[in-house]
Amino acid sequence: MKIDTKVYRHVSNQLIKYCIPLSFTQTNLSIRHQDIVSRLQKISSFCSQSANLYEQKEVSLSNQHIQKGYFTYSGSIHPQFDNIYKKAGKTISASGQIRYAASQYAYTKSNAYGYINLDADIGQWKADGTINFHMWKNKIIDPSVYLYGSTSLSLFSGKVSARIGNSMIHGDVSASGQVGVVYAKAKAVFNAREQTLEMDVGAAALQGEVRSSFHFFDAKITLTGSGSIGSAQANFSYHHKTKEWEFGSKLGFICGLGFKVKVEY
Repeated sequence: MKIDTKVYRHVSNQLIKYCIPLSFTQTNLSIRHQDIVSRLQKISSFCSQSANLYEQKEVSLSNQHIQKGYFTYSGSIHPQFDNIYKKAGKTISASGQIRYAASQYAYTKSNAYGYINLDADIGQWKADGTINFHMWKNKIIDPSVYLYGSTSLSLFSGKVSARIGNSMIHGDVSASGQVGVVYAKAKAVFNAREQTLEMDVGAAALQGEVRSSFHFFDAKITLTGSGSIGSAQANFSYHHKTKEWEFGSKLGFICGLGFKVKVEY
């Protein structure tokens, strides 16, 4: 009897979507949230690894399928305006996340000598944002603002993994990439000790990362590389902290050229 590993992978993918980082003003809630996320990640990993194991035990197994996409969003906002007169803590914090894919594609093939898996989103859009603001620090007026936002849109975004060998000696390789991607992100930090402004926009026909590892009993060697093809990008950064000042810029088409200046005093 063959085990339907697509169900395992579906459960794994659905669980990982709920592993969302959130910020809480209460420490016990943050610890509890991190614990829940950790447990979900472990269950997701168990389902994914179980699917790989079952497929390796089959003499030959190959399947592919396309299913409907998804749309998920989450967010939180924590206004603490009473901290203004208490002269402590954050005044307001907020974060949000949006994930969308028009459809999903999965392909799996394995035999006695290894396996290869491909999971991909078709027509993917992602957006993230974070805001933190406080007025006081150690009961001294010390306004601070932290802003971060990013978004990306890709025609095809996927991850492929493969293994050759057995449980004792084997080689693993994984690659993640995007086809037809445009992206933008920005970060700003303003307070008495630090002023940071970073902006990054770009587009690429192909963009990705490759990671390979070799296991020899208890030893493991890992190599990672990243790159893009047919890309255009622009970047600007300004950073100032106590006794440190830095700014830079980068423009690129196909390959990037830029500069950065840093002064410490």
